Amino acid sequence: MPTIRQERDAIQILAVRKEQELCERIRTELVIPFCDKRNLSFMSGNGIRMWLFVTKKKETVISSWDREQAIAAKLPDELWDALTTPSVTQITYANLGDWVEDYTPKGKK
Repeated sequence: MPTIRQERDAIQILAVRKEQELCERIRTELVIPFCDKRNLSFMSGNGIRMWLFVTKKKETVISSWDREQAIAAKLPDELWDALTTPSVTQITYANLGDWVEDYTPKGKK
């Protein structure tokens, strides 16, 4: 029988893995189609509590801290909700969007 510490560690490892899988789904199913449609790049703080959608000139169109900006830019509610869902595996407060890998549409630099 595993110790309580071993069981806790196993649960944490599983939770991190599942959250990483969810972040990849958010990227694949929501972020990439939105970026491709709007010719925007997605940039994540990778754990420093921020994410952005930016133009080719690196001008911010949508940022994680401005819901009104997201509404004005017509960011789908499903995408906003996914990106702003609190992470359950991070010690410091972070949202899932902070852990979604960056994306730039092909042909855009």
